[in-house]
Amino acid sequence: MSLEYETVSLGEHLYIKGRIGWKGLKKDEYLDNGDYRIINATALEEDGINWNDCGYITKDRFDESPEIILKEKD
Repeated sequence: MSLEYETVSLGEHLYIKGRIGWKGLKKDEYLDNGDYRIINATALEEDGINWNDCGYITKDRFDESPEIILKEKD
Protein backbone atom coordinates (compact mmCIF):
# COMPACT_ATOMS: atom_id res chain seq x y z
CA MET A 1 0.00 0.00 0.00
CA SER A 2 1.45 3.35 -1.03
CA LEU A 3 0.72 6.49 0.97
CA GLU A 4 0.90 9.91 -0.59
CA TYR A 5 1.37 13.07 1.43
CA GLU A 6 0.86 16.69 0.51
CA THR A 7 3.79 18.98 1.28
CA VAL A 8 2.70 22.03 3.27
CA SER A 9 4.37 24.76 5.29
CA LEU A 10 4.54 23.80 8.96
CA GLY A 11 3.61 27.35 9.89
CA GLU A 12 0.20 26.85 8.28
CA HIS A 13 -0.69 24.10 10.75
CA LEU A 14 1.22 24.55 13.97
CA TYR A 15 3.32 26.79 16.13
CA ILE A 16 6.88 25.60 16.66
CA LYS A 17 8.46 26.43 19.98
CA GLY A 18 12.19 26.29 20.27
CA ARG A 19 14.65 26.84 22.99
CA ILE A 20 18.34 27.25 23.11
CA GLY A 21 20.06 24.85 25.45
CA TRP A 22 17.36 22.29 26.23
CA LYS A 23 17.49 21.89 30.01
CA GLY A 24 21.22 22.53 30.01
CA LEU A 25 21.97 19.56 27.72
CA LYS A 26 25.65 19.68 26.85
CA LYS A 27 27.28 18.27 23.74
CA ASP A 28 29.28 15.79 25.82
CA GLU A 29 26.01 14.24 27.06
CA TYR A 30 25.14 12.99 23.57
CA LEU A 31 25.66 9.25 23.13
CA ASP A 32 27.05 7.46 20.06
CA ASN A 33 23.86 5.36 19.88
CA GLY A 34 20.93 4.30 22.00
CA ASP A 35 17.16 4.01 22.26
CA TYR A 36 16.32 7.65 23.01
CA ARG A 37 16.62 10.47 20.50
CA ILE A 38 16.49 14.23 20.55
CA ILE A 39 15.49 16.07 17.38
CA ASN A 40 17.87 18.93 16.74
CA ALA A 41 16.78 21.88 14.61
CA THR A 42 19.29 20.84 11.95
CA ALA A 43 17.42 17.53 11.57
CA LEU A 44 14.22 19.24 10.37
CA GLU A 45 13.97 19.05 6.60
CA GLU A 46 11.31 19.82 4.02
CA ASP A 47 10.44 16.12 3.73
CA GLY A 48 10.41 15.46 7.47
CA ILE A 49 13.05 14.55 10.00
CA ASN A 50 16.55 13.45 9.03
CA TRP A 51 17.09 10.89 11.77
CA ASN A 52 20.82 10.76 10.94
CA ASP A 53 21.11 14.32 12.30
CA CYS A 54 19.28 13.56 15.57
CA GLY A 55 21.20 12.93 18.75
CA TYR A 56 21.04 10.03 21.18
CA ILE A 57 20.47 10.78 24.86
CA THR A 58 20.08 8.77 28.07
CA LYS A 59 16.68 7.56 29.25
CA ASP A 60 16.94 9.86 32.28
CA ARG A 61 17.35 12.91 29.99
CA PHE A 62 14.57 11.67 27.71
CA ASP A 63 12.16 11.30 30.65
CA GLU A 64 12.77 14.90 31.84
CA SER A 65 10.28 16.39 29.37
CA PRO A 66 7.31 14.08 28.69
CA GLU A 67 5.40 17.01 27.17
CA ILE A 68 7.71 17.10 24.14
CA ILE A 69 7.94 13.37 23.46
CA LEU A 70 6.64 12.54 19.99
CA LYS A 71 3.61 10.30 19.79
CA GLU A 72 2.44 8.11 16.94
CA LYS A 73 1.15 10.23 14.01
CA ASP A 74 2.90 13.43 15.24
